[in-house]
Amino acid sequence: MNILASYNWIKEHVRTNLTPEEFAQKISLSGPAVERIYPQGENLENIVIGEIVDIDTHPNADKLSIVKVRIGTEIKEIVCGGINLKLKMKVAVAQIGAKVRWHGEGDLVELQPAKIRGVESHGMICAANEIGLFDYFPHQDREIMDISEIEAPPGTPLREALELNDVVFDIEVTTNRPDAFSMVGLAREASVLMDLPFLWKPSPTNYQLQATSSLDITIDAPTLCTRYQGVVLKGVQVKPSPWWMQKRLLASGIRPINNVVDITNYVMLEQGQPMHVFDADLLMGAENKKSIVVRTAKKSEKMEALDGNIYELDESMLVITDGKKPVAIAGVMGGEESGVTRDTTTIIFESATFDPVGVRKTARKLNLHSDSSLRFEKGLSTEATTAAISRAVELAIKIAGAELATPILDKRVRPYKAKSFDWDPEVSKNQIGVEISTAGMKKILEDLGFEISGSGKKLNVTVPYWRDHDIEASVDFTEEIARTYGYHKLPSVIPSGELPLSLLSKELILEDKYREILQGAGFIEVYSYSFVSEEFLKKGLWGGVPVLKVQNPLTLDLAIMRPSIIPSLLQVVKENEIEVSSGSIFEVANIYPPRENELPFEHLVVAGAVWGESGKGELFFKLKGILELIQSRFGAKAEIINKESDVKDLLLGHPGRRAIIFVDKKEVGVIEEVHPVVLQSFGIKNRVAVFQFDANDFVATAFGISYKGLPEFPPVRRDISFIVDEKVTYENVVDIIKNVDEHVQEAELFDVYQGKGVDVGKKSMALHLVFVDPTKTLTGEEADVIFNKIVKALEAKVDAQVRLV
Repeated sequence: MNILASYNWIKEHVRTNLTPEEFAQKISLSGPAVERIYPQGENLENIVIGEIVDIDTHPNADKLSIVKVRIGTEIKEIVCGGINLKLKMKVAVAQIGAKVRWHGEGDLVELQPAKIRGVESHGMICAANEIGLFDYFPHQDREIMDISEIEAPPGTPLREALELNDVVFDIEVTTNRPDAFSMVGLAREASVLMDLPFLWKPSPTNYQLQATSSLDITIDAPTLCTRYQGVVLKGVQVKPSPWWMQKRLLASGIRPINNVVDITNYVMLEQGQPMHVFDADLLMGAENKKSIVVRTAKKSEKMEALDGNIYELDESMLVITDGKKPVAIAGVMGGEESGVTRDTTTIIFESATFDPVGVRKTARKLNLHSDSSLRFEKGLSTEATTAAISRAVELAIKIAGAELATPILDKRVRPYKAKSFDWDPEVSKNQIGVEISTAGMKKILEDLGFEISGSGKKLNVTVPYWRDHDIEASVDFTEEIARTYGYHKLPSVIPSGELPLSLLSKELILEDKYREILQGAGFIEVYSYSFVSEEFLKKGLWGGVPVLKVQNPLTLDLAIMRPSIIPSLLQVVKENEIEVSSGSIFEVANIYPPRENELPFEHLVVAGAVWGESGKGELFFKLKGILELIQSRFGAKAEIINKESDVKDLLLGHPGRRAIIFVDKKEVGVIEEVHPVVLQSFGIKNRVAVFQFDANDFVATAFGISYKGLPEFPPVRRDISFIVDEKVTYENVVDIIKNVDEHVQEAELFDVYQGKGVDVGKKSMALHLVFVDPTKTLTGEEADVIFNKIVKALEAKVDAQVRLV
């Protein structure tokens, strides 16, 4: 998971003078990896704050205005098309030489002096999207950026006025380190890895107050919620957050809403503990007495979430209720009915620990994910809630004028017991392979927050609460020591001798061979999901076929393990035929026929599809030729026979335009032109032919390829053309020709014709013939004898009418 982290925010919790580049390099060597660095306001040179002092209509354009803007002591006249211009409004003015994106699109363009409809314009009044600040100041089309609330005087550089002097890190944090999904966590890492002072201190928890409200907390689902803390605050003034908070939220990818909601998101980003806030007056109960009950949802219970959608819940889902109705889906999202509005004056902050598996299952069932659920899914400590709710109270007092109406209330399922493991420093030293003193290793662990007791080899290490989900055994201490010491410091040794080579399995070699042949034949390999939807199979007339259904699919689109690759290939054809009118694709992958009370079979199959024009069955014959190519490359003995399949689930084909692939009288696959009804269901406009066969069965009788030298004596070549009944197959003709004489080496079809000059029900076939005698050069007379035998055999067995000799 990646997070966006403000460097200035991190530096509030760790003292450092490192440049952003140095900091990113050092922390990436041993901790979370910085993937990119985004300087804030990097393209704001020559852009300053201006104040509008006069607005006049443009004499030559109805939608333009001539605006006089004060910049310092200077007044500049600028032509502007903004629809929200007003006197005394503070705006962002790009001066000559500044770089902007016209209407927020295209590349940066350097601003030059210009005449607009005959009036000189000395700069540009900018919309936020034209200077890369749309996320900070969203607006409608043709609205310019209103920064009237910024206190800086006109003429102040915009970057300085908006305090955009920060850089934002795009950091990849591994899933097992939820403690590093926060500014405090990143600062803690940096303090150890770079030997810097760690500055963070928890907010105060003890306040002098006279309670004016009460809050009862009940946990009825102790396996799904192990700790719940809440506090009531009164006198809250809901308004926009101060710019410093908005700026940090936006830099982290979160849209500001109001100061109270923003506090919960700010604390989540700062400390890694998600929070939620309720409007206390919208919960059931007496005015000064509220209840929070944490329980599982009732069957078919519904709740409208903050995203505006109504969700139907089930008994597996944990909810927060006011004693009667759900007001939040625990760990996922709050309810709209109890959300904070401008009229809110009394709030309840929630800081809790929820079961990670329960949160993940709920989020997936509802297809509802949030920044909170992503963190809860990783597993958070019960001991993180106090610091978070204390910080929220501190901020609410500071920026929302809140007063405590109750102390911070705490409900636990069980007392917290820190993890601890025995640890032998010598074992860690041997595992790392570097001489690190025991004192040095102990210092690393203690700097990371671990507590060590005992002496000699009998040491016991207690895990800090923020690491109690990823430290699972004493071997993890070795990893912590090694990464903190620095993997880059470990000695590099070039291996000597021959590198060991692992042998590929026969099946992998077989897969590669199929890919090589099909790619060489001009086919493009595709990869598709092994999971499909029931509706997807119905498109291919597979609706009644036995399939294996997944019990907990991510979505309904991935609910069935596919019994064939062909429907997946048809979907690829649909998505590509718009761009290319013809093409050839293939896939080598498993299909999953079900079996009773067992895991499914995993059959490796080869499947392909070609699409385009096929008035005379060209696509079918192309695939038939490809199968013959594969057969020849493997030395396999497969037969392609035009008959109905014994496998009843192969229903894609057009009647009369399909053939079955047999190997040793066993049906191993199919080649067919797809039925028009199926093509229509997929939305495919072109004709499509497909094949699919079992990768192992196809080569079950393969005898391999052996070298055969070129004939010593030259061959004799002849062509023959004849008319036969249209039902006569090429295979029949070849069998007849090759059985006539042992000197017939090849009989290759090069033309089939039906039409003018050929009777209805007949077809003309033309073949290249090659005669070879391994002991001598055949004479013309001898070749004629062989040829005449072929003519007579064809006339006798298929009633051929020879046209060309």
